[in-house]
Amino acid sequence: MFNRNRETGVSYGVIACASLDDWIYDEIDQMDCPGEQEAYAEFMRERAVELRGTGELTFNDLDCPDGEEDLALAELSDQDVCDLIDSVDPDASQAFWDGIELGVHRRFGTIDGVRVSVAELGGALNLWVEDGPHMGWYRPCSPCIPGAGDLDSPAPLNDEGECEEPAVLCYDVPLEWRKKGG
Repeated sequence: MFNRNRETGVSYGVIACASLDDWIYDEIDQMDCPGEQEAYAEFMRERAVELRGTGELTFNDLDCPDGEEDLALAELSDQDVCDLIDSVDPDASQAFWDGIELGVHRRFGTIDGVRVSVAELGGALNLWVEDGPHMGWYRPCSPCIPGAGDLDSPAPLNDEGECEEPAVLCYDVPLEWRKKGG
């Protein structure tokens, strides 16, 4: 089943970041973003090929015999390519970082003992709660996130504390993470 902790079998909870207190964004900025450095190096390699095509990057820049620029470029480490492009096109690095969107690069981390990931879905930033001490019954998410509970939609309970409609037991955020009045 998708969107479920494989070790515990408990479903992930998903909440719109807009429903969370503002300090959560500072925590998200500190999270790891696997693949971000690799994507940056690939972007810079592509920029090097573009600059070679326009003549802005020459064999003098690559310190190799004329005609062997492509081979020399392929043999450079990612860091050397990034340093080289920064020296020839200082705006390339900023263009990459300006273009990064969380929807492309999912972030992972642990906040206050709660394991989460963050990504954009449908134009909105969402937080997946993948493990932690808090759980609750929530309505199922839309088909976009099968198996997960929608932390913005608690399941209604009857007088006996039982769910009266389809509900998912899922990981939840601590109450203090939620916006006050939300």
